[in-house]
Amino acid sequence: MIKSYKNYQAKSDLGKLDALGYYCRKDGGGGGGGTDLAPMAGWRKIKMKGVTYSCTATRD
Repeated sequence: MIKSYKNYQAKSDLGKLDALGYYCRKDGGGGGGGTDLAPMAGWRKIKMKGVTYSCTATRD
């Protein structure tokens, strides 16, 4: 269990969210259109270490 915890702590923020069952995109990443995903059904904003991500659950 300690090995698993250390492995989790070594992951990036996106890696941690993925391990918890979320698919996330970093907000304000530029690109085309500037579509805000959070208002779409099933999407939510998650803030980690001052960075906001738009996320949806990948599993039930």
